[in-house]
Amino acid sequence: MRRAAIIPVKRLSDVKSRLGARLEKSERVGLSVSMLSHVVQACMEAGFHPVCVSPDPEVEKIARTQRWGYIKDRGKSLNTAVEKALKSLSAQGYKEVMVVHPDLPLLTQKDLKQISTLARFSDAVICPNLDASGTNIVYLRRPKGFHPRYGRNSYVRHLKGFTSRGFAVKTYISLGTALDLDTPRDLRLLSLLRTSPQG
Repeated sequence: MRRAAIIPVKRLSDVKSRLGARLEKSERVGLSVSMLSHVVQACMEAGFHPVCVSPDPEVEKIARTQRWGYIKDRGKSLNTAVEKALKSLSAQGYKEVMVVHPDLPLLTQKDLKQISTLARFSDAVICPNLDASGTNIVYLRRPKGFHPRYGRNSYVRHLKGFTSRGFAVKTYISLGTALDLDTPRDLRLLSLLRTSPQG
C-alpha cells in the first residue's frame, strides 16, 4: 500500500521566531532544515513517501534535490496547507496518509512503525505535544474524512472531530513524537535529554 507523510514547512524566514532570544536567524534556519531532514529520514525508514508542503522556494529546492515530494502552498495557514496536500495525495492514489510536523528532533522510525501498528485497529492515530495542547502527528486511514483543526488546543479539537464522525481514534505518545522544538524551554529539555546518561 502506498503511504505518504505530509510535512508542512513554513517560510524559512519565519521559522522558530520564539527561539530568537537564544539563536540567530541563520542558526534557526539551519536548525529547522536539520530537523526537517531528520523527520524525512525517519518517515522514509518507516515506509512513507515524504511530501513537503511549503511556500518557500528554498524548501522546494531541498525537496527536489533530495527527491522528496513537494507541493507548493501559498502560506495562508497550516490548515489550508494540509487540506491542499491531502487533496493532491488522494488524487495520486494514496490511501493512508500521515501529517507530521518537521520540528521533532527525537522522532524515530520505531515511533512511526508503532503508530502504523496502532492504526491497524483504528481509523486515526493522534500524537499530541508534551502538554497535550497541540497536534504533532496525525495518521489517517480515512484521509477524506479529516478536517484539520490546527491551532490552539488542536489535540482536543482533532479528537472531538474524529469521534463526532464516528471514527475510531487512538493516541500515541513518546518523547520522539511529543517534543517539538518551539521555545527556549524545549531547547533546554532537548539538551538535557541528549546529555543524560543512558541506562
